[in-house]
Amino acid sequence: MRALILPILPIVTAAILAWLPVAILPAVETAGESTATAADLAARGRAAMQESNVMPARIVDAAILFTQSLKLYQTQGDLEQIQDLQANIFWCKKRMNLVELQAYLEQKNQDVQAKAALVQVDAIAASVVPAAEADAYFKRAQEFALKHPDDHYAVAVRFYEVAERFQGSETSLKAQRLSLDAQSRHLAAVQAGGEKHRATLFSRPAAVAAGSRLPVPAADAQRKAVVLLKDLYKDDYAKDRPKLRRAFALRLVDLAQATADDPVMRYAALREAGELALLVPDPTLMVSTIDLIAAQYSGVDAAADKRAWLQRVRGLPVATAMITLLAKPEDPVANAAVGRHYCFELGEWDLGLAMLAIGGDAELAALAEMEIDQPTESANQLTLGDHWYDLAKKTRDTSKDDMLARANVWYAKAAPTLVGLSKDRIAKRQAEIEAAMPNTKLDWSNLTARQWDQLKGITLQVRAGVASQVAKVVHTKPVRVVPHPTDAFQIRDALGIRDATWQGAPSRQVVRFKGANRRPVGGNAPNDGAMTVQVGKGKEHRPGDVIAEDGILVIDTPLPNRTTASGVIRVKIVDVED
Repeated sequence: MRALILPILPIVTAAILAWLPVAILPAVETAGESTATAADLAARGRAAMQESNVMPARIVDAAILFTQSLKLYQTQGDLEQIQDLQANIFWCKKRMNLVELQAYLEQKNQDVQAKAALVQVDAIAASVVPAAEADAYFKRAQEFALKHPDDHYAVAVRFYEVAERFQGSETSLKAQRLSLDAQSRHLAAVQAGGEKHRATLFSRPAAVAAGSRLPVPAADAQRKAVVLLKDLYKDDYAKDRPKLRRAFALRLVDLAQATADDPVMRYAALREAGELALLVPDPTLMVSTIDLIAAQYSGVDAAADKRAWLQRVRGLPVATAMITLLAKPEDPVANAAVGRHYCFELGEWDLGLAMLAIGGDAELAALAEMEIDQPTESANQLTLGDHWYDLAKKTRDTSKDDMLARANVWYAKAAPTLVGLSKDRIAKRQAEIEAAMPNTKLDWSNLTARQWDQLKGITLQVRAGVASQVAKVVHTKPVRVVPHPTDAFQIRDALGIRDATWQGAPSRQVVRFKGANRRPVGGNAPNDGAMTVQVGKGKEHRPGDVIAEDGILVIDTPLPNRTTASGVIRVKIVDVED
C-alpha cells in the first residue's frame, strides 16, 4: 500500500522573501571558515525552502544551497548535519517541478555549477535505501524532533523523508502521520503570530490613557485657550515655511503632553497641532494627533475626525489611501501606499512594516514579514540585507536610497559574525552604500562606525558613571546628538549580587549607548546605561533625534545602584539642515 503524503500547507512565515538568485559559493580551505560557510549555506537553504511556499522557484535555490552545504559537511564528517541536509534535499526534490527548474536555469544563464548541484540533488532523491534501514531512519527523525520541539517545519521534513523512502511499510504510515501533525502545528503557530504582526495603525484598537478620560472642553473654553496659545507663541505662529510649521506642531504636542494641570490648554494645544499639520500638510501627524486626543478625552470619534481632516488634504495620495484604510483597514493597495510612506518617507519602520506586510506589493510584503520577525541569525540577517539591496538596484523612485539604507542596517547586524567570502563581500557592499548615502537617509539609531566618522560636528566625550553631563553647547538651530556606535562603557556590580541578570557575564557588562537591556518587559525606566539627551530639564530625547529647542544640551547615562563604571562614549553634535 502506498503512503499518501499530502502537500505541505501554504505557509506564510516571517522568512518569506521575494525570489533572489543565490550565488554559488566555493568551499574554503580553513576548517573554521568551512564550518561557518556550511552553516551559513544551510541556514539560507532553510529560509529559501520556507519561502518556496509562496515563491515556488525558491525551492530550486534551497536544493542547491543544501547541496553546497552538504559537500562541506561531508568533508568534515559531521553525520548529524549530513542526515539533516539529505532529508531537506529529498523534500526539495519532491516539491520541484520542471517548470520551476527550467525557469531557474534560464535565470541562472545555464550556470554550470548550478547544473552540477542539481545532478547531485537528483542522485540523493533517487537513491534506493534498503527496507531494513526504515527503523533507523525513523529513530533519527524522532531524535531530531526531540532536539527541536519548536521547529515544526523541520520536523515535518524529517518524517516526510521516512514516509516517502519506505512506502508501503508500517514505519512509512507512522512517519506520514507525524509529518502531517508537524505541518499542522507549524501552520497553527504561524497563524497565531500572524494576527499580532498584522495589527496596523488603522486596524488595532485605539490606545486609551491610564485612568478615566476627561470630557472634551466646552467650545468657549477651547476658543479662549487657543487665543492664549497664539499670544504665547506669536512668533512661531507667524512662521509659514512647512518645515517650521511642522516643528512647531510637534513642539505643541510635546507641550500638551507635559501639561498635566490644565486639560483645556492640553486639548487646545493638541487641536492646534493638528491644524498646523493640515497647513503643512502632514497627514501622518494629523492622524497621530487625533489618536492622542481620543486617548485622553471621552466622546471623541477618532475615525470620523480623521476622515474629516484627511478629506481636507485628499489631493495627497497618502491621505486618500488613509481614508480608504479608515473604511477598509485590510485593503492591500492602500496598505502598501501608507506603509511605504511611513517606512521610506518618515523612517517610522515600526508603524510602516505592519502595513507593508499586508500590502499589495508582494516583494515588500515578503520583506516586511521577515523584518517583523527580527532575525537574529547572521545568515538570515545577511539574506534580508541582500534582498533590500537587490530591490533597491531595480528601483527607480525616491525609495531607492531608503532601501539601500535598510540593507546596510541588516549588513551591520550580520557583519560581526561573518567570515571568509561573506565577510569580504559585505564589507565591500557596506562601503559602496555608505559612500553614496546622503545624510538625509541615514538610520540615525543604527549608524556604522564608518558613517559616524564621516559626520561633521563638535565631538564630545561622555564618561561612564558621571550623571547629567553638560555638553557646553548652546544651540539656536536643530541638531542631533549622535553617539559612536561601537564605543562602550564597562559596568561592574560592586557587590556581586546581580550576576544572574547580567546575561551570563559575572558582575560585568559591556554597554553601548543603547544601554543594557535588563529592565522588566513593560517597565518605563530606561535601560541601564542608555544615553538620553535633554535641553535643560525639558523632554528626554533619544540619541539621533532632532532636537529643536534652544539651550544647553544635557547628556545622561543612568546606571543601576551598587555599580561602578568606566569608559568613554564619543558623541558628535551635528547640525540639521533646515
